[in-house]
Parts: sequence; C-alpha cells; structure tokens
Amino acid sequence: MALLIRNGEIVTASERFVADIRTDGERIAEIGPGLDAPPGTETVDAAGMLVFPGFVDPHTHIHLPAMGTLGRDTYETASRAALLGGTTCFFDFCTPAPDEDPRAALATWRAKSEGKSACDYAFHQAVTRFDARVEAQLRGIVREGIPSFKVFLAYEGTLGISDAAWFSAFRSLQCWPPGGSARGPSPVSRRSASALQRGADAARAIRRESALSIKLPFAQGVAA
Repeated sequence: MALLIRNGEIVTASERFVADIRTDGERIAEIGPGLDAPPGTETVDAAGMLVFPGFVDPHTHIHLPAMGTLGRDTYETASRAALLGGTTCFFDFCTPAPDEDPRAALATWRAKSEGKSACDYAFHQAVTRFDARVEAQLRGIVREGIPSFKVFLAYEGTLGISDAAWFSAFRSLQCWPPGGSARGPSPVSRRSASALQRGADAARAIRRESALSIKLPFAQGVAA
C-alpha cells in the first residue's frame, strides 16, 4: 500500500526538517516538499507532528514462562502497545527450559507469534544448556535466520549454564575470537575468584575495625 505523509517534521539521526515522505509497500520511496500522490495513495496530514523512523526494541519478554507463571502479554497486546509508542519491531527472547531442546522452544514461540503480531518481530535464542544435541540444533537455527543468542551468567541451577558450557557455546557459534582456547579458568571464573577474594579481605578489615572500636573504650575506662 502506498502512503504519503505530508507536512510533518521529519527527525533523523542528524537533522530535523519539514517535508513530505512517501512510502511504497514497506520502503520509503521519496522524501521532499510538495510530493505528488500517485493514484491509490493514502494521504495523511502530519502538520505539527514529528515523523520518526520506526523504533526497534531489542529486549522484550512477550511469552514469558517463569517460576510456574506466565507473562500477562500476548503478541497481540504487546505489538499494539509497541506501535502506540512508535516501536515497529521488537526482539523477544525464546528461552527453553533447561531440559527442553531449542527447537521445541522455538516451535512454541512461533506458535504464539505467527499471524498474531501487528508489527515486525524477531527472536533471540537463549542457551540454557549446551551439549552436542543442542549445538547441532543451534547451528540449524542460525541457518534459518536467527543468529542472536543469550547466555545467562546468573540463575545458576535454573537457566544459567557453567562457565565451560557458555565458553564452548560461544566458540562453537563463532562468537569467540578465532584461536580462542577453552583451557584454564574462564574469564568469569577468574573474575568471580577475584571478587570473592576482595569481599573476604573487606570482611576481615571490617572485623578488625569492629574489634578495635569495642576494645578501646573499655581500655580507656580501666585506665581512668
């Protein structure tokens, strides 16, 4: 469908100006003052309004099974809310249960979304375990056009996976620099150990200060 938006203030990443904007299908065909409307074109007067490119929300949870509950939104309600705020595309997280295959989870998310969203959408595929079976499925999911993944470094024992597992997942999915090695402690392990050591040192320092603050008044009282 052709659309002509007249007299709006167009806002880009670098400038703002008043002009008309004509679209053909889902593409911008022309921008300029006083554009002609081809036959069959819907015309909207946007005088006094701002005309933005559609926003992209890269982090949403539309279908959200969590702790025995489900998120309130559906793709119908979430996509309408997105459009009202100027968002024309969002990414939802497809998050398998730890014992669920990625493909099974993706089938669920697709069944929830296909033909129901009022705007464009895509998926981030969460990796909640990593083994040879999951690896093969993830490679297939990439070939289908979903190259974006999420690995939880928190939620250990539920959605989170071990340092070794996420390191292997990144390397397998070519997210890790060429030549990377999984040998030795991972970056997360090293940082965790360092943080724990700093916490232990701070706790010892607090205990020493507390002991001094208790003993000193008592010693002063005896001396008096």
